[in-house]
Order: sequence, then structure tokens, then C-alpha cells
Amino acid sequence: MILATDTRQPEAVALYVSEGYTPIPGFGVYRDDPRSRCYAKPLPCPAC
Repeated sequence: MILATDTRQPEAVALYVSEGYTPIPGFGVYRDDPRSRCYAKPLPCPAC
């Protein structure tokens, strides 16, 4: 799962980090935005 937020939303950043998301490089339209913060978290594998 990947998502993006903005430096102007510190509450969102704190929530994502507290839920186990880790920072990743910017992607898509967020790639060059200096305020953008992108995160990823592996999804559980139900068949594993």
C-alpha cells in the first residue's frame, strides 16, 4: 500500500508512521513536490 501526504499535515504523517508506514521516494505527480511525503506499507498475504 502506498500513499502520499503533505508537510502541512503533520497529523497525517504521525498517523501513517504510527501504523507502520515507512518513507519512500516521491512518485507520480508528487515526485517533484518538495512538500510531498510518500509512504509505503506491505499488505499481509492471506495465502501465506
